Amino acid sequence: MKWLIRLKELLEKDTINQEEYDEFVAIGNTLTKELDLEKYREFGEGIYLLLDPDVKTGDDFWQLQIMLINQRY
Repeated sequence: MKWLIRLKELLEKDTINQEEYDEFVAIGNTLTKELDLEKYREFGEGIYLLLDPDVKTGDDFWQLQIMLINQRY
């Protein structure tokens, strides 16, 4: 699970820049297993807290994630 290692690396940083945030979102878009999605969401809370103030996250990142998860059911 290379994506899991990468998310752990991101959480070790002091701040997350736009490129790293975009990488985080791209990782989430590749996940399909519920267990992986649960882990991703857990990391997401920490990632969000580390975002540099200049990072653009879209209108509402978390609502989009919930919508994507609900589409799977």
